[in-house]
Amino acid sequence: MIITCPGCGRRFNLERRPPVTFRCPKCSFSAPFSTILNEKNSAEPNINNTQDGHIEIPLGDDTSNKTKVVSSLADNGHTKVVSELANAGKTSVIPALQPQKKGMFLVSFQGRQYGTIQLPFGNFEIGRNSSDSNAKVKLTPDMSMSRIHAGMRTTKINGQMVYQITSVKNDNPVFVNNCPIAKGKAYNLKNGDQVRMGDTIMVFRLI
Repeated sequence: MIITCPGCGRRFNLERRPPVTFRCPKCSFSAPFSTILNEKNSAEPNINNTQDGHIEIPLGDDTSNKTKVVSSLADNGHTKVVSELANAGKTSVIPALQPQKKGMFLVSFQGRQYGTIQLPFGNFEIGRNSSDSNAKVKLTPDMSMSRIHAGMRTTKINGQMVYQITSVKNDNPVFVNNCPIAKGKAYNLKNGDQVRMGDTIMVFRLI
C-alpha cells in the first residue's frame, strides 16, 4: 500500500500492519494513522499549512464541523488536536478588567489646605459644609458657596470613567479653569483641572 505524507507529500510503501500513529521521517508530521488512510481513500484532500506550522485537515461532508487543526509534532513525540469548530461557534475576546479610577478634589480655602475629598460614583451634589446643607459632598464653611452649589455625575466615555460637573445656579456658578459653567451644561473634568466654588479652590485628580 502506497501512502502519502500530508505534510511534505513524500510517498511510502506500507508493507506491514500500520502503526497507531503515523510519523513522517522527513518532515516530522504526525497524525493518527486512520486519518492518513482516510485521506488516501477519499478524494484529493485540501490540506493547508498555516503560518504557525499547523495543518488543517477537512473533516468530510458534515457542514456543522469545518476543520480539525493538528499541531506539528512536539518535543515529546505527541500531537495536540484542537477540537472542530461548529458553524455557530465564534471566538470571543474578553479584555482584562481594569480597576475603575476614582476622582478626588484637593481642597484649599482662605489660603490653607483642607485636605482631599474622595468623590463617589453616580449622581450627587456638592455644596457648603453647613448643618442645613443637603449636599452629599460638603466642602468648606465658605459663606460665598451655596448650600447646594454644583451637581456631579459619573459616566463612561470610550470605556473610561468621566466625572461631569455643572452649576446649580447661574448667579453663583462653578468655575473650571476660571471659566464659568452655565447651569445645566455639563463639563467633563480632566486630571489637573482647577475648580472654584465661591472662594474655595479645588484641583481635580483622577487616581
